[in-house]
Amino acid sequence: MQQPSGSDLHRFAIDEMKVLTTIVLLLTVGVTAFAGDAAKSDAAWLKQKYAQLVAVKSVTNRTNVGLWTSGDRQADGKYGYFPKGNGLILFEDKTWVLIVSHSMHAEDGLGDLTLIRTCDGRYLVNKGHVCDKLILDAPEKIVSLETFLKATGKGAKGEATQWESYTGEPN
Repeated sequence: MQQPSGSDLHRFAIDEMKVLTTIVLLLTVGVTAFAGDAAKSDAAWLKQKYAQLVAVKSVTNRTNVGLWTSGDRQADGKYGYFPKGNGLILFEDKTWVLIVSHSMHAEDGLGDLTLIRTCDGRYLVNKGHVCDKLILDAPEKIVSLETFLKATGKGAKGEATQWESYTGEPN
């Protein structure tokens, strides 16, 4: 077997560098092509999720993610609830909300945000703490859209956060 010459090794090294450079470029282009999907601000996230909720034409075949509660009153006399996921929450009286939340724990620079679409066509936002799901305090058991909207989130300092109207544009 013949040993490669110096010029052969040089050509091989250049070819190898071209291949590595091509791989790095492909990976960079591939990663940055999807970077636009991530919202860069709270307002952008809300606008993106608003468009997704508007696009839902029917909730008939959607799975009810429901609400979790212990059923017991907390020390402050309120009931604690949190959605079991993003999606449809169907209440006992057959009213509903579509809900989507973002947690500051994602560490992507965005805050705690929850956007809902109600069965009567309203869009509401709550900036209460999302620890995977929005943590809600309710003065009474949640059995309807009406009782759900009386529930408040908990802000960063434990203060109550109310549901606020959202139009698809920054408030």
